Amino acid sequence: MFLSPIDIEALATELDSYAPDGLFVRLAAYTGLRSGEIQALQIRDVNLMQRQLEVRRTSVRTSAGWEEGSLKSEKSIRSVPLRRELVKSLTAYIANHSNAADSTALLCPGRFYGGYGDYRGSLDWTKRLDYESFYRNRFRPAAKKLGLTDLRFHDLRHTAASLFAASGMPLARVARVLGHTDTVTTYKVYLHFLPDDFAADMDRLDEYLGGSSERNDQEPGPVPNWSQNVG
Repeated sequence: MFLSPIDIEALATELDSYAPDGLFVRLAAYTGLRSGEIQALQIRDVNLMQRQLEVRRTSVRTSAGWEEGSLKSEKSIRSVPLRRELVKSLTAYIANHSNAADSTALLCPGRFYGGYGDYRGSLDWTKRLDYESFYRNRFRPAAKKLGLTDLRFHDLRHTAASLFAASGMPLARVARVLGHTDTVTTYKVYLHFLPDDFAADMDRLDEYLGGSSERNDQEPGPVPNWSQNVG
């Protein structure tokens, strides 16, 4: 499932009441990071100056709870570019992060699930984001409220990939940002969802031919033999 930019913002806005959940939705939809990669992000992984995230590890569920794990392959270790709007949001978010001074602190906090009143569900900066609780108790209800009943969190990764490709990002770069081992995977999964923009190709051809005509006015070239049978 692929979301439009309007859908992304509607979903994120719905989750802004559970801040910073809305930010995590925007992060996934505009970077293509997997849920485990977002959970494992640390303060030091956010390079605001270079406008990118360093993806170095993932979060995995074990019998002992959530733990840090290694990424699938060397190409999964990567630098992911950030939209300017995301940089602004992350700058404000980190400025209010309780453990911002600790470079190894988790970017995404967990929550208190015991107690009563305002305390229950409040942020716990010492814990890792509990993805299953977030998905079940906040993400899915918000998606259903907006009529996105079949939406999975992983669809935000698909959305990012489709937006990258639709904006003109070369397929090889899309694959690199997503952490795919090669462009074949990216091609198989995403390219057939996008229409071929032949109109844009023809615009570029017209621009090229227009420029060629101007050059030919100054430097006449050989006259082609149009009567020759070229098959």
